[in-house]
Amino acid sequence: MDKTKNEGMLVNVVCLIMALLFLAGIVYCVTSDEFRGGVDDLFTVMVCLALALIFAFNPLFTIWKGPIGEKFRNRKGTTATAKK
Repeated sequence: MDKTKNEGMLVNVVCLIMALLFLAGIVYCVTSDEFRGGVDDLFTVMVCLALALIFAFNPLFTIWKGPIGEKFRNRKGTTATAKK
């Protein structure tokens, strides 16, 4: 395997782990006994959600560029040409 593919895979794995950790932080924050729904708690949930979304961009774009995304891109193109 090419060295850049290995590095890209490592970056995607690290980003995916970070996104899952931030989502787990949201679950912990909401399910813990200290959650009161105040401004601080909502701010913590929103920050964790934003960081999870930021870290999920790279793996999602890699999936979109790969063979899975190609199936969806081709399906969209065939339905547009079939309607004409």
